[in-house]
Amino acid sequence: MSQALLVVDAQVNMFVPPWPVYDAETFLNRLLALLAYARATGMPVFFVQNNGGAGEPDVPGTPGWQLDPRLARQPDEPVVQKQSGNAFGGTNLADLLAAHNVDSVIICGFQSEWCINATVRGAVELGYPVTLVSDGHSTLDLETPALEQIETINAALGSIATLATADSILNP
Repeated sequence: MSQALLVVDAQVNMFVPPWPVYDAETFLNRLLALLAYARATGMPVFFVQNNGGAGEPDVPGTPGWQLDPRLARQPDEPVVQKQSGNAFGGTNLADLLAAHNVDSVIICGFQSEWCINATVRGAVELGYPVTLVSDGHSTLDLETPALEQIETINAALGSIATLATADSILNP
């Protein structure tokens, strides 16, 4: 059995105006380092892509919906399409993980209070040990400042998942 990296909703719309996520470029570099590590060590990588509804910036087929091309998704890295926050809800993600003999997951991506929160909880409900990259998820800076939301999610999920910084994963 093995561990996999789940990259949640790292789509173009998260990195460009008018709504780039908090600290987008730093986050992108961290995500690229996690991907390089996973690929170099043979860890399976799975991308999750949100399919937004009419009027949202991630409507399927639109430029904002595309996975960010800087992530350079490899042909053997599956993309799971989702309609809700939980990447396991109504998708084939659990089946794909089983087919790759994955028994635990490292989760990073967007948005902290929505899809990261729901996906971590969904993975735990299915019995997966989860490592949440505590500095590897971000969100929009809106009514509640993004950094505050990130810290709140880390505190809430720390009781059900292992929190680890990207550096501690990259330099075990």
